[in-house]
Amino acid sequence: MANGSGLADIGYLRVGQILQQLFAFLPATLVPVLFLRLRGESTFAHQVQQLEKPLRIIWFVLLEVLLAYSIFDQFIISWLFGTDFTSAILPTRLLLITALFESLSQLVVQPLLASGKARDYGIWQNVSAIIAAVLGWLWIPTAGIAAYLIVRLMYVTIPLLVFGLPVAKHLQKPLRMLPLLLTSSALAVLLLIQSIESYSIVSIPYVYAFVFLMVVLFQRHDLSFLYTTLRSRS
Repeated sequence: MANGSGLADIGYLRVGQILQQLFAFLPATLVPVLFLRLRGESTFAHQVQQLEKPLRIIWFVLLEVLLAYSIFDQFIISWLFGTDFTSAILPTRLLLITALFESLSQLVVQPLLASGKARDYGIWQNVSAIIAAVLGWLWIPTAGIAAYLIVRLMYVTIPLLVFGLPVAKHLQKPLRMLPLLLTSSALAVLLLIQSIESYSIVSIPYVYAFVFLMVVLFQRHDLSFLYTTLRSRS
């Protein structure tokens, strides 16, 4: 990601933030309901069991939305903001994968909060914030928006890993989340590489379309459940 002027970087970042807010809407509406449900469970393992399916469904939906958006994002950004903002494509993708991880973090932390361990949550949030602040202070002045986006992703990922590992130990069907984990991780790594080295392979819409279909194939049971649930409520 080439370093542009400060004003241009702010403009690109703002485009991504607008779309990021829309992207994070679904998890934000679910968290209060999920927290109340988990509070009714007696053990951490039972809380994770209640969390597992909603977590997997939301992960699947958000990842597919991200992949679908990435197929058409050049057209979408040009249509919404003009051709001058096509350079916002990569920052927006990084912000959206960050929003995905942040949404997952909000969900996986719910058993911890429902168990009355808010202190642990606060500690790791502060640790992550300190690490991000130090790296940002050292790196952002020289690398600009690319450094900001990478540091922001790191800030979100650290708590997700810390809170996600205890949850993963109590999942009943962990293999069903494996395609989501591998796809999300690979996408994040590819976007990070592109932001640093300016590789273009992940800009090819066909790559995203292929991955989109593969995720649908592997998560077809979740798709069927989601379809049945939506039909029953219509």
